[in-house]
Amino acid sequence: DRKNMYPVYRLLLNQCSEQANLLHVYVKSGDWEMVMHLIQFEKLDPNEIDPQNGWSVLHYCISKPASDNEWWNVLLIFQYLMQKTKIDCFECIDKNGRNILHLAMENNHEYVVKYVIAQCVDDIQDIDRLGSQISLKLLRYMKRYREFRRIIHSLSHGNRYVDLLLLLRDEIVKIAILFLKPLQQKDTSDHCLSQHDIDELYQIALECKSYYLLWCLNCQNRFANCSTSNDKNFINWILLTLKYKDFKSFEWLTSQYCITYNRNYSKQNELDGDIGYSFTEENKLEAYNGFTVNLEELMTQTEAKLSLYLQEKDLYIIRLLIAVVCLKNQPATKHLCETFELNIDSNILFHVILIAHQIVEPGTVCIDGTDFEPVWNYLFDRVKPCALEQDEAGRNLLHLAIQSGISCMGMILIEKKIFRITSINDKNGWNCFHYCASREQGDDLCRRKGKDVFRYMLTWAMENDMPWIGGSKDCKMKVVKELCFQKNVESKDVFQIAVDAQNVDIVEYLIQSRLGVENIYEPIKLNERNNTNSLEFYDELIACIIECIHRNLSHLFIVLLGHYCVSKDLITYSDFGCIKEGDVDNNGDADEDEEAEEEEEELIIEEDQINWSLIPTFSDSIDTDVLKLLILSVSYGRKVFIEHIVKRLNLK
Repeated sequence: DRKNMYPVYRLLLNQCSEQANLLHVYVKSGDWEMVMHLIQFEKLDPNEIDPQNGWSVLHYCISKPASDNEWWNVLLIFQYLMQKTKIDCFECIDKNGRNILHLAMENNHEYVVKYVIAQCVDDIQDIDRLGSQISLKLLRYMKRYREFRRIIHSLSHGNRYVDLLLLLRDEIVKIAILFLKPLQQKDTSDHCLSQHDIDELYQIALECKSYYLLWCLNCQNRFANCSTSNDKNFINWILLTLKYKDFKSFEWLTSQYCITYNRNYSKQNELDGDIGYSFTEENKLEAYNGFTVNLEELMTQTEAKLSLYLQEKDLYIIRLLIAVVCLKNQPATKHLCETFELNIDSNILFHVILIAHQIVEPGTVCIDGTDFEPVWNYLFDRVKPCALEQDEAGRNLLHLAIQSGISCMGMILIEKKIFRITSINDKNGWNCFHYCASREQGDDLCRRKGKDVFRYMLTWAMENDMPWIGGSKDCKMKVVKELCFQKNVESKDVFQIAVDAQNVDIVEYLIQSRLGVENIYEPIKLNERNNTNSLEFYDELIACIIECIHRNLSHLFIVLLGHYCVSKDLITYSDFGCIKEGDVDNNGDADEDEEAEEEEEELIIEEDQINWSLIPTFSDSIDTDVLKLLILSVSYGRKVFIEHIVKRLNLK
């Protein structure tokens, strides 16, 4: 029986020269009964600090890594020692700079950490009795909050304690409100909160989405210029207010957003009533209408694309405007534009819609959707007087929309007949078809793909811009020829631009439309109706294939050559199916090392020196155009091209 041994322990203890160290040893070993005996009966002081390492008894209690078998015993000893000591788990720091909480978290004593934070929260519950000491209590717990956050960030497994950090933060909100509310009508110049403390409370208000704390802070004149480093939290909070019927929540929170940027807000006096309520847990959502706005990307894109055009005070409002546009909220859009008298020209409108597409999942924001129509109509009515303006490169709003992949915006501009599809940029000779063809395949920001928009524009041009041509298949072939296969002084034709951009979908669609066939992957038999068109087209197609050889565009070379061979019945549909599946890397680069590529770039072939007149003397079994392509491929050293021609056409 251990109790019978206590006299023996006392005798041995009297012989011990360092009794405090003995307590540390038993605390570390987890001997609960002996720890109690040493403190209660032997009167050893648990507040003694080990001079060698700066540890207290609480440090020793949690100095070993947590164990599933020992956690309960460790917690009991820790709780007992907390009651018997005056040691602060945040303030007592060892010689390595770690306080007791840090060591407990480092050694995964989860229940000890929860107990320490619970003690903080319980302490805060007594704030009603603090009276004049409430400000000191607030400062103390804000300091603990910062320290707890610092430890979490310093440990690789610190995220497991984030919920406890949030609990402490929510309690700080309560004490801050109780402290600030009595000061609302008083001079606060002599209170103990520094500007750093106010900035910290400001960010806490944003993170907790506490209307009342934010209101308390902004009622103080000295708090008007708080830090806004967490701007995205503020915008997220404002967006959440749009979920509720009370639009004044949005208006008031927007007014607080403006205060932080010293932005005048005409309705401020109307909104300065006591709105003392805050969001509940149910309201703390990160998503709206089933999708999430990427606020980090919003910050980046607005800074990159609009900072050159807008003053800083307007940039923050436009940033918020883009966010509400993403949510398709017309009342909020109207409120921002009219309250702040935003001057939106065609360039700003384009960037607003562009960024709105870039900060959500592709296909989420589509202007041609009925749910977006009120927002679009309002914005465009504001910009209509200057809608026909052109940028420095000569592009109008329709050109910009089509080129940037905002197909839905381009289509609605076309449908509203704001611009003609065939309107030309005087500086480069391009129209909408050129801009659409120049887009890289897959470079779409909405659900409308480049090929679909191209098809839509071609149909619209034939029916509206060129109604005199008629609607037959022959007429369509003429439209395609006129719009997409005719060069002008300033520019290549649309087909060549699509080839340059390796936009295979549009290239295939143009080939199909030019020949007037439904399926380009089936052999095309020339007849009296399409013989002339086909012969003209073959010359254009061969020219594009030659350009692929010049530029070493292997993938597109194979596709275009396949179309040529199928249309001339040189290979079968099944053979072309193998081509469609792809024999080369989709990136279109030949599989050669860097040195070979550098040599090819420097290689200059004088093609006019090739004796092309000898080609007819070769075998009649080989198509002369294919033979010409083979000769050029050999001249430029295009191994992949040569192998493909020989393999697919079974050349001997």
